[in-house]
Amino acid sequence: MKRIKIWSLVLLSTLVLGLTSCLNSSSDSNGTQMGIVKVETYLGNTSFKTNKGISYSPTPTSLAAVQSKNKFNATSGLAFIAYTEVTTQASSDKNTIELSYAVSLDGKSISTTRGAVNDSIQKVTQSPLISLDQLSASSEDKFTLYDSSNENLLIGANYYFSTPNHYFSLVFYPDEVTAGATTMDVYLSHHTSDKNATFTSAYYVGTYPSLYYHSFNILDMVSLFTGKAGNAPTKIALHTNINETGTTLPTTGTTYTINYTKTTN
Repeated sequence: MKRIKIWSLVLLSTLVLGLTSCLNSSSDSNGTQMGIVKVETYLGNTSFKTNKGISYSPTPTSLAAVQSKNKFNATSGLAFIAYTEVTTQASSDKNTIELSYAVSLDGKSISTTRGAVNDSIQKVTQSPLISLDQLSASSEDKFTLYDSSNENLLIGANYYFSTPNHYFSLVFYPDEVTAGATTMDVYLSHHTSDKNATFTSAYYVGTYPSLYYHSFNILDMVSLFTGKAGNAPTKIALHTNINETGTTLPTTGTTYTINYTKTTN
């Protein structure tokens, strides 16, 4: 049973990051589809863009419905959506969808000094993760940048929970960057007073995706790093706490690294 759960998670993550393969059909579809998209707002109109750059516009009634039912009010960042009745035109900016679900995945991005009031890493409510999971079957990376803009860092966080009151933030300390540095260190904090190991977020990813998927805008962090180092980073090192068997913080943290390429936008 455990192996089935793990493979189900890998398949869902492959579906999520391969969303455009589901959206490239030239014919209408009545089947429900789902995935992670970037939220964009222009002149008060909300649309979604896939990690391949294809845009989709929700019908006004379906957007209003998820705004009311799911309390969805995001105007930027990443979101997880489910939709039906895709209408695809020849031009990629004329695709229309009927939303049935939408939830923001954005966590707090904090640039601060170590020990400051807003330094969430120092708060006592921190709790470890069971794991950061790879989000693609073709890569062993434990976190990713959503698309070529390198604007949003995305994670799949597996952790124990019994209530939904779990909060994530990504912290960066610009004052600790030295001239000529090439690796940008960021710190992932997971906060909760929930210490019961009743469920795992990975098991319920298909039902409650916002418990598992979390995203963070890193553009300001990269800008601050570049100003301090004199060059853009070539790697991002994410530091966090991993405990596979319980909810006690480990004595030492765990670090994962990915390559970073400066965008030309």
